[in-house]
Amino acid sequence: MSTNLSTTSPTVSPWALTTRRVVLGAIFGALTLVLGGVGFGFVPVPNASGAGTILHIPTIIGAIIGGPLVGILCGAIFGVMALIAFPAFGPFVHIPSRILIGIFAWLVFTGLRKLKVSIVIASIAAAVVGSLTNTVFTVGTAILLNMVPAAFFVTVIPQALTELIAAAVITPIIIVAVNSIPNARGN
Repeated sequence: MSTNLSTTSPTVSPWALTTRRVVLGAIFGALTLVLGGVGFGFVPVPNASGAGTILHIPTIIGAIIGGPLVGILCGAIFGVMALIAFPAFGPFVHIPSRILIGIFAWLVFTGLRKLKVSIVIASIAAAVVGSLTNTVFTVGTAILLNMVPAAFFVTVIPQALTELIAAAVITPIIIVAVNSIPNARGN
């Protein structure tokens, strides 16, 4: 099995725009748009945030499978969907924090795989980091911009843990399945 899902070959830069990455970006970007557009991506919760999300999951999986460019694209789409759903927080809260999800998830996954950590553990770690990136940077930015008080962070902890667990369960299942398909990795 491959040690790195997000490269088309050992010599192609993870930052190179390849046909495979364009297609993966389109697939995961469309998934993010559909989930956000039909309402499945934002789950109403009875706390100050108003909604939990699963839109970080396609961003994390897209980054692991397609590399940082796919993660950045999916994260940007996630950020725009969040901006549309919750315009009061503005683009500076929603978009940069979501772009970072794909970058950090990809860095964790590829770093752990280079250390010969199993795909399952690397996927779980990437999912945890991606999910925490979403929560910490989004809420942290809102706090830094004085849009919400610091105490707001405490109110979203149960929601953040639920989002983290969902990502940590779903991500390795999909990554292991994709990794088991011959040629699905682009190698």
